[in-house]
Amino acid sequence: MKTKSLIGIISIFLFFIGFNNYQNFVKFFLDFIPELAIAYDTLWAQVLQSLFFGLLLSIIPILSLILWIKFKIQQNKIKIYIILLFLVSSIVASVSRTLILKWIYQRAFNAMPQPKPLMYEAENLNYNVYIFLSEIITFILLYFILKKNQKQRVENH
Repeated sequence: MKTKSLIGIISIFLFFIGFNNYQNFVKFFLDFIPELAIAYDTLWAQVLQSLFFGLLLSIIPILSLILWIKFKIQQNKIKIYIILLFLVSSIVASVSRTLILKWIYQRAFNAMPQPKPLMYEAENLNYNVYIFLSEIITFILLYFILKKNQKQRVENH
């Protein structure tokens, strides 16, 4: 029960961190694409993007807890590795999205006779979609890896 409460508190904490820092997160990654100018259609769209980012960060401890309970993981070292894998997959997804955007817009920018910054709707950046997919893929991979390891442990005993 203590672990579940701690996970709940961490999830809430991560939600607020994600919600408050989404714009900094996007600015950090988009600074690598100077020819791309970002605009939001509405303030509500900006709030929704921040909300979704906060939710994505808050589900990392919850998905980790599901794996810990399902496979009865007691070792803190393995628990930390699971959380780190979720975080690394989210970072990889963000970097890959930035590289894809850079590749697309560098080609368009270079094709212009008189290059100027390209406007892009921030709602279509899809960082949240990439991060969500990376978390789900990581969860599924960890599930099958841990399931295979559990079967091997049972067969060895």
